[in-house]
Amino acid sequence: MSANGVIPNFTLVAIDWDGSADQSRLLSNLAHAGISRKESSMNHWKTGVAMQVHTLVLNGSLIRNTTAHYLACKSGFVAHVEAAA
Repeated sequence: MSANGVIPNFTLVAIDWDGSADQSRLLSNLAHAGISRKESSMNHWKTGVAMQVHTLVLNGSLIRNTTAHYLACKSGFVAHVEAAA
């Protein structure tokens, strides 16, 4: 919570490390709190295989960052949370 009592938005970065993550499950679980979504790809650091990356800006008033991280991991993603820019 910020000094003025507002719960800030945050960014969830979820990477489909091995191609087995359930994208539809993640998006349906987070749809109520979503502000924006961007999809991109990056190459695996070791194998060079392309991985799908989902970058979601979520409303911190509607979902806790720890809950969003849990849901991403439970859906099979490798994930981390960042402060929204």
